[in-house]
Amino acid sequence: MLYLFHYHAYSKWIVLFPLIRGKTTICARFLYVIILVARPRAITKYLKPYVLKMHFTNKFVNVQVIHTPTATVTASASSQEKVLRECMETTRDVAAAAKIGKILAECLLINNIPAVTVHLKREQRYHGKVKAVIDSVREGGVKLI
Repeated sequence: MLYLFHYHAYSKWIVLFPLIRGKTTICARFLYVIILVARPRAITKYLKPYVLKMHFTNKFVNVQVIHTPTATVTASASSQEKVLRECMETTRDVAAAAKIGKILAECLLINNIPAVTVHLKREQRYHGKVKAVIDSVREGGVKLI
């Protein structure tokens, strides 16, 4: 018996359909075998290893750069730090986000990281605090990929 391999592009399953007289048949008497395909490692993990992630709460702004192949935090800045809280008026607005971005850019250049990739969550848009952080990191001399 011949089998037709069907690979669904948006999922990770391959389904083997039995062929009878050149046609695909769906019948209860045939056993369909479903094989889970192991996906290859993401190449982007190695092409863009440093990822900028941002987290905003009602009180604070937290930004960190993660080295994805090793899953370690290479640089971070937050408005929760005592030294920064004393010199900022508020720790949660757009101006605080811009200052945090400048501090992060300095940390990245000290650690010899010239470029990062920005990772936005689904609900984050390039507006407000997100825009302030990204623009201040870019002005600090770090390239955004």
